[in-house]
Amino acid sequence: MRKYFFLLTLSYLLAASSLYSSSPVDTHGALAVTGNRIVGAKDNQPVQVAGMSLYWSIWGGEKYYNRQVVEWLIKDWNITLIRCAMAIESNNTTGMKGYLADPEGQKNLVKAVVDAAIDAGIYVIVDWHDHNANLNVNQAKAFFSEMAQTYAGVPNIIWEIWNEPEDKNGTGAKNVDTWDDVKNYANQVIPVIREYSSNLIVVGTPTWSQDVDVAAESPLSGTNIAYALHFYAGTHKAYLRAKAETALDAGAALFITEFGLSTADGGKVNKTVFTDSGRVWLDWADQKGISWANWSIVDFSETSAALVPGAPPNGNWSTENISQSGQWMRERLKARKVYDSNPVTSDTIRIPGKIEAEEFISKSTELQAEVTSDAGSGQNLGYAVHGSWAEYIVKVNQSGPYTAQLRVATESSGGTLTLKVNGASVATWEVGSTGGWQTWTTTGLSPVFQLQQGAATVRIEWSGSGTSLVNLNWIQFQPGTSVRHCLLKKYGNRIDAIISRPGSISMNLSDDVKKVSVFTLSDSLLYSFPALSTKITIPLGKGLHLLKIENRDGNTISMPIAGY
Repeated sequence: MRKYFFLLTLSYLLAASSLYSSSPVDTHGALAVTGNRIVGAKDNQPVQVAGMSLYWSIWGGEKYYNRQVVEWLIKDWNITLIRCAMAIESNNTTGMKGYLADPEGQKNLVKAVVDAAIDAGIYVIVDWHDHNANLNVNQAKAFFSEMAQTYAGVPNIIWEIWNEPEDKNGTGAKNVDTWDDVKNYANQVIPVIREYSSNLIVVGTPTWSQDVDVAAESPLSGTNIAYALHFYAGTHKAYLRAKAETALDAGAALFITEFGLSTADGGKVNKTVFTDSGRVWLDWADQKGISWANWSIVDFSETSAALVPGAPPNGNWSTENISQSGQWMRERLKARKVYDSNPVTSDTIRIPGKIEAEEFISKSTELQAEVTSDAGSGQNLGYAVHGSWAEYIVKVNQSGPYTAQLRVATESSGGTLTLKVNGASVATWEVGSTGGWQTWTTTGLSPVFQLQQGAATVRIEWSGSGTSLVNLNWIQFQPGTSVRHCLLKKYGNRIDAIISRPGSISMNLSDDVKKVSVFTLSDSLLYSFPALSTKITIPLGKGLHLLKIENRDGNTISMPIAGY
């Protein structure tokens, strides 16, 4: 599992911005709730995104959970949103296994789609696609805890914690799921997500996510929470929009995480495609700025399926592969605003990771690639002089702190190498003679600097007075947590992790820690908390502070920390 811990130190006051800012997520940032509207965190302006929901991740829907489908839907359908409808309960008749029976398999399907959406710069809904979520609370908490840790700080993510509460296994009359049942479930799952992620959470509502007015009468506490509104154009008409209007008037934010152009059963019996009713619904949603996802990408013969039986599992669908409802949805989506996708492909260099010197997209003319004798073979860049440079396009997987180091060799007196990201200088190394042009050494780690998720341009520059300066074999980026681990080793492993989020920091402590305190830079005490457990969360305002960890033997660790 990928974990990203944000240790914010004095070393990284300079943040790098993404080279490409025209994808949906680059344009708007993470989605957030303000009043009854969903807005972009970057400018606090209303945002409406639209796209497709994948089918249940079993029963044949799983074959479309792949990168190629996501990229094709962006390119050919103009989606800005994809929904992963992860199946939870298994089907005893077909033997298909949902999350309860095959958690690793289901998580891998979801992650394949989520990672593709992140790379492309669109939004993605992680949907606990369950009608009986209140029976599976512990499993949901485990899933969302892991996923929130894995994608902590990633602005693309939207959490949908209960697809459709239905009329079974609840506490209401005839076992109907009531809003109190949903709230009880949500109040257990939301804190698990909030431990790692402040992203938008969408909560299902009673009667298959139709009773949004009931939810609005007694809303959940907390921030960035919206309520799921589901409709099927052949069944649900003006009366359901009236319920939605009531919810909006009460201040609730709504998100149409699922709708179809069929009757409520998906069009298994009645094969009519209700485009007139669908148009009324989507015109209303567009007017209200409510985001939506159409059900669904699958190749069934039922009306709500966007594809016809036999449609390829990797996109590249011809008109013949697309159903009547799918063709209508495709045209509706293509008529919407077009964003530029991030130019990140499967072979793009990823950060954290290693940039081989010869993988440049452009360089100064005097630099030459030559065969290297260094471990791993390949090529290095040589013949650098003052003013030489090389540039690389990379994809930063995760916003946060990073460090870098270089693999270098020189027979001369050496020179200075400066690393820039999106034009901002983030690190500099002074390199002296290593004993030969192919006598390689690895520089020390740079101070920690901050990178933002997304596509970026990395540039390395040489300076010095010699006629030939320093050969370069590679540039290695690694999370700033590597520095954290070095500090922890030095100080006796008293802190296992520091996780920073808006307004607070959390940390795991060793048993010998006595107290945790936060001071101003002028050493005035702000907060002090006894270490009553091995995990502690403390408030942290914006700006730079000093974190002090006092051990039971009287020794103290002090380190800079920044709140945001």
